[in-house]
Amino acid sequence: MTICYQWEFTVALLMKSGRKRNAHSVLALGSKYSDAHFDMTYKLKKRGAQLISVVKVRVMGIAFAWDDNYKYIQPKLADCMPPIPENLNLNELKP
Repeated sequence: MTICYQWEFTVALLMKSGRKRNAHSVLALGSKYSDAHFDMTYKLKKRGAQLISVVKVRVMGIAFAWDDNYKYIQPKLADCMPPIPENLNLNELKP
């Protein structure tokens, strides 16, 4: 089963103009936290903004889901909540 979630990131960032924003909201899609974090950083890069840190994250809902036969299904978010890591800033993690 493949599930893609819609995530809401509240981030602190440095705008292209040099202005610092401490509570900017960005929506992203991803099947796990690292995928959604990549989507969010890519969107910020396209806007010319630089990510300082991730303040908070929440899962808004399920964007889409498929079963093993690639049929569309509608699971409930409460039944398949994705794990959210303690350290929200993936760019600080070391491999």
